[in-house]
Amino acid sequence: MQFRFFSVVLFGSVINLFTYDIFGSLTIEHYALRLVTVAVGTFIGGLSIGMIINYNTITFPIESVCVELEKKTRHSFTKLRYSIDIVSIVLSIAVSIVYTLPLYVREGTIISLFIFTFTMGYVKELYTTKKNILA
Repeated sequence: MQFRFFSVVLFGSVINLFTYDIFGSLTIEHYALRLVTVAVGTFIGGLSIGMIINYNTITFPIESVCVELEKKTRHSFTKLRYSIDIVSIVLSIAVSIVYTLPLYVREGTIISLFIFTFTMGYVKELYTTKKNILA
Protein backbone atom coordinates (compact mmCIF):
# COMPACT_ATOMS: atom_id res chain seq x y z
CA MET A 1 0.00 0.00 0.00
CA GLN A 2 2.83 2.41 0.83
CA PHE A 3 4.44 1.69 -2.52
CA ARG A 4 1.25 2.61 -4.36
CA PHE A 5 0.94 5.86 -2.46
CA PHE A 6 4.55 6.70 -3.30
CA SER A 7 3.94 5.76 -6.96
CA VAL A 8 0.87 7.98 -7.22
CA VAL A 9 2.67 10.94 -5.63
CA LEU A 10 5.70 10.44 -7.88
CA PHE A 11 3.48 10.08 -10.96
CA GLY A 12 1.70 13.35 -10.11
CA SER A 13 5.00 15.09 -9.45
CA VAL A 14 6.38 14.05 -12.83
CA ILE A 15 3.24 15.31 -14.57
CA ASN A 16 3.46 18.62 -12.71
CA LEU A 17 7.17 18.96 -13.53
CA PHE A 18 6.53 18.62 -17.25
CA THR A 19 3.29 20.62 -17.28
CA TYR A 20 4.38 23.63 -15.25
CA ASP A 21 8.19 23.71 -15.23
CA ILE A 22 9.43 22.24 -18.50
CA PHE A 23 6.56 23.06 -20.89
CA GLY A 24 4.84 25.78 -18.85
CA SER A 25 6.03 28.69 -20.98
CA LEU A 26 5.62 26.86 -24.30
CA THR A 27 3.00 28.49 -26.52
CA ILE A 28 2.00 26.85 -29.79
CA GLU A 29 0.31 29.26 -32.17
CA HIS A 30 -0.23 27.07 -35.22
CA TYR A 31 -3.44 25.03 -34.97
CA ALA A 32 -2.15 21.97 -36.85
CA LEU A 33 0.91 21.83 -34.61
CA ARG A 34 -1.39 21.94 -31.57
CA LEU A 35 -3.27 18.92 -32.91
CA VAL A 36 -0.01 17.06 -33.53
CA THR A 37 1.15 17.93 -30.01
CA VAL A 38 -2.09 16.57 -28.54
CA ALA A 39 -1.74 13.41 -30.64
CA VAL A 40 1.88 12.82 -29.61
CA GLY A 41 1.13 13.50 -25.94
CA THR A 42 -1.86 11.18 -26.06
CA PHE A 43 0.26 8.47 -27.69
CA ILE A 44 2.92 8.79 -24.97
CA GLY A 45 0.20 8.72 -22.31
CA GLY A 46 -1.29 5.56 -23.83
CA LEU A 47 2.10 3.87 -23.85
CA SER A 48 2.71 4.82 -20.24
CA ILE A 49 -0.69 3.75 -18.93
CA GLY A 50 -0.49 0.51 -20.94
CA MET A 51 2.82 -0.33 -19.24
CA ILE A 52 1.53 0.67 -15.79
CA ILE A 53 -1.49 -1.63 -16.24
CA ASN A 54 0.80 -4.55 -17.02
CA TYR A 55 3.09 -3.88 -14.08
CA ASN A 56 -0.01 -3.62 -11.87
CA THR A 57 1.65 -0.96 -9.71
CA ILE A 58 -0.90 1.84 -9.87
CA THR A 59 -4.54 1.12 -10.53
CA PHE A 60 -6.73 3.51 -12.47
CA PRO A 61 -10.48 3.05 -11.95
CA ILE A 62 -11.64 2.79 -15.57
CA GLU A 63 -8.72 0.63 -16.64
CA SER A 64 -9.15 -1.65 -13.61
CA VAL A 65 -12.83 -2.16 -14.43
CA CYS A 66 -11.95 -2.97 -18.05
CA VAL A 67 -9.22 -5.44 -16.99
CA GLU A 68 -11.62 -7.24 -14.63
CA LEU A 69 -14.44 -7.28 -17.19
CA GLU A 70 -12.03 -8.66 -19.77
CA LYS A 71 -11.27 -11.56 -17.41
CA LYS A 72 -14.98 -12.29 -16.86
CA THR A 73 -16.35 -11.74 -20.37
CA ARG A 74 -15.35 -12.53 -23.92
CA HIS A 75 -14.72 -8.85 -24.70
CA SER A 76 -11.23 -7.43 -25.10
CA PHE A 77 -9.82 -4.68 -22.91
CA THR A 78 -9.67 -2.33 -25.89
CA LYS A 79 -13.28 -2.94 -26.87
CA LEU A 80 -14.47 -2.36 -23.30
CA ARG A 81 -12.41 0.82 -22.95
CA TYR A 82 -13.67 2.16 -26.29
CA SER A 83 -17.23 1.46 -25.13
CA ILE A 84 -16.75 3.47 -21.94
CA ASP A 85 -15.10 6.31 -23.86
CA ILE A 86 -17.86 6.49 -26.46
CA VAL A 87 -20.63 6.38 -23.85
CA SER A 88 -18.88 9.17 -21.91
CA ILE A 89 -18.57 11.35 -25.01
CA VAL A 90 -22.19 10.76 -26.02
CA LEU A 91 -23.34 11.61 -22.48
CA SER A 92 -21.27 14.78 -22.49
CA ILE A 93 -22.77 15.88 -25.81
CA ALA A 94 -26.29 15.00 -24.62
CA VAL A 95 -25.92 16.98 -21.39
CA SER A 96 -24.56 19.95 -23.33
CA ILE A 97 -27.49 19.88 -25.73
CA VAL A 98 -30.25 19.23 -23.18
CA TYR A 99 -29.09 21.93 -20.76
CA THR A 100 -27.80 24.34 -23.46
CA LEU A 101 -24.29 24.24 -22.06
CA PRO A 102 -21.07 24.81 -24.01
CA LEU A 103 -19.93 21.77 -25.98
CA TYR A 104 -16.66 20.56 -24.48
CA VAL A 105 -16.21 17.60 -26.83
CA ARG A 106 -13.88 18.87 -29.49
CA GLU A 107 -11.11 17.57 -31.71
CA GLY A 108 -8.74 16.83 -28.81
CA THR A 109 -11.35 14.56 -27.26
CA ILE A 110 -11.82 12.68 -30.53
CA ILE A 111 -8.05 12.38 -31.07
CA SER A 112 -7.69 11.04 -27.53
CA LEU A 113 -10.57 8.62 -28.05
CA PHE A 114 -8.80 6.87 -30.90
CA ILE A 115 -5.10 7.18 -30.04
CA PHE A 116 -5.13 6.72 -26.24
CA THR A 117 -7.26 3.58 -26.08
CA PHE A 118 -5.65 2.00 -29.14
CA THR A 119 -2.13 2.58 -27.82
CA MET A 120 -2.97 1.45 -24.31
CA GLY A 121 -4.65 -1.72 -25.62
CA TYR A 122 -1.76 -2.44 -27.99
CA VAL A 123 0.85 -2.15 -25.22
CA LYS A 124 -1.28 -4.26 -22.87
CA GLU A 125 -1.68 -6.96 -25.53
CA LEU A 126 2.03 -6.83 -26.38
CA TYR A 127 3.00 -7.34 -22.74
CA THR A 128 0.41 -10.11 -22.30
CA THR A 129 1.73 -11.93 -25.38
CA LYS A 130 5.32 -11.50 -24.20
CA LYS A 131 4.42 -12.86 -20.72
CA ASN A 132 2.75 -15.90 -22.29
CA ILE A 133 5.77 -16.57 -24.53
CA LEU A 134 8.21 -16.30 -21.61
CA ALA A 135 6.04 -18.39 -19.26
